[in-house]
Amino acid sequence: MKILCAVLSALLVIATGCIIYLYQGTHNRIALLDMDRIITESAPGKAGQAHLAQVDQRFRKGMDELSATFSNASEEEKQRIFRHAEDTLVNQFSLEERDVSEAIKKVIYEEAEKWRQKNRISVIFPTQFTLAHNDARLDATDDILQAVNQRHITFAELPELKIAPPTATKQPTSSGKNGPATQ
Repeated sequence: MKILCAVLSALLVIATGCIIYLYQGTHNRIALLDMDRIITESAPGKAGQAHLAQVDQRFRKGMDELSATFSNASEEEKQRIFRHAEDTLVNQFSLEERDVSEAIKKVIYEEAEKWRQKNRISVIFPTQFTLAHNDARLDATDDILQAVNQRHITFAELPELKIAPPTATKQPTSSGKNGPATQ
């Protein structure tokens, strides 16, 4: 499976290189875009990282509150509760990361498309797909980064965590040998 993925990745890179080579001599034009740079350097990308940091901080605070709330619980109960809480928070954080990434990429794609149409470019490739290039005129990153920086982006509200206090456990009592148990 790993070999198949490696072969397919290599073929994709080679095909991208061939397309770039073929397009250079024709009336069709191409451009390259450094997605990683735009995601890390743009205002929306930085806002996304700040949002995720706030979510992480909120989740850490929630785990601290959970620890304090269940400090008197048995060790077995604590482990069960913390394992469940951690699994839930990891899943929620993954969803938050996905939503932030999708929102940022949407803005980048919209601005890249506007730039492509304005500059009569046939296609824009991520620089991560190119083997090598030495023509700075192909790189549209600075122009698109400038446009992305003009966009305001909002993310979902920070999640609220509600910690339920432990319930007192009552032991069942028996009313007789075979009688019903009551609580």
